[in-house]
Amino acid sequence: QQQTAAEMMHLKQELNQQTDMIHSLNEELSLIRQKLSQTESASESTVEINKGLQEEVRKLSQENKTLEEKLHQLNQQTHSMKIELSAAHETLQSADQARHSDAQLNLSLQEAVHKLTQLNEGLVLECQSLEQHNVQFQQKQQQVAAE
Repeated sequence: QQQTAAEMMHLKQELNQQTDMIHSLNEELSLIRQKLSQTESASESTVEINKGLQEEVRKLSQENKTLEEKLHQLNQQTHSMKIELSAAHETLQSADQARHSDAQLNLSLQEAVHKLTQLNEGLVLECQSLEQHNVQFQQKQQQVAAE
């Protein structure tokens, strides 16, 4: 869980950095578009500048698209990690419940062993008593036979 949390923090930091970069690029793109519209009515040399700016806008748009795709992937990874974290939490809860059930079963078994031990002790005493009665009975039987 700590590793998953660390990965989540890393992904959030990366997501924040990518978002900041996208905002920065969008601002830069907006400024370039403003400059481009101002220079459209300029002279022939300005047309060459415009071509360079248009290429830069195209590159920035492509980079922006790439960053948006990466942001989408990071969002999907974050979602997947949340699902995995939830599943791990459910597994942990199930394990805790199983441990609790095992502890209850253990207590029940200990009580059963205690009761069986008491019953066994009672049976041992009963056997000893029967053996004494048997010995006494045999002695009386021998006495009667001797008479």
